[in-house]
Amino acid sequence: MTFEEYQQDGRTRYLALVDAIQNILQHMLIQHGLMAHTITGRAKEVGSLAKKLKNRGIDPADAIDERLKDLAGCRVVFLTNSQVEAFNHTGALHENFEVLDVNVHHPVPGTDTETKLFDSTNYLVCLKPERLALPEYRAFAGLRAEIQIQTLLNHAWAEMGHDTIYKEPNLKHLGAARMADIG
Repeated sequence: MTFEEYQQDGRTRYLALVDAIQNILQHMLIQHGLMAHTITGRAKEVGSLAKKLKNRGIDPADAIDERLKDLAGCRVVFLTNSQVEAFNHTGALHENFEVLDVNVHHPVPGTDTETKLFDSTNYLVCLKPERLALPEYRAFAGLRAEIQIQTLLNHAWAEMGHDTIYKEPNLKHLGAARMADIG
């Protein structure tokens, strides 16, 4: 999918995928007797995607859905680390999705992640073939999404840090030194 295709109807497809994944996640939690604080989701905004493509030197005419993994994402937020561990040990994500990749983010002393306080287990997923065979899911064939599993505290940090640290906004009245302090 090119950037133009994403603008035309791709984002709408990804928004629908996010809704479907959130629904599946809700039912998974019920099935395993777990309760999340919240489940959030989004498809990447067109303006944000354009900026990301430019910053990474990705040609908008390329297959951007193959180059980027975060066109759609859901976040399951639990209150405690023990709830996160309980959920991760159910195997529910592997039961309900084809898990393409797992990326565990956490700060490790003595490494370049030491000062990066983003803490999350991220699963890159697509729907399983048997689900895609159902009429209500056929439109999601070939689409991938990221599912993040984290605690409420990590979610709050991620929300705060996303626009101030991760995206590094261009703030006119804030010097580079102050932005580094914020980071």
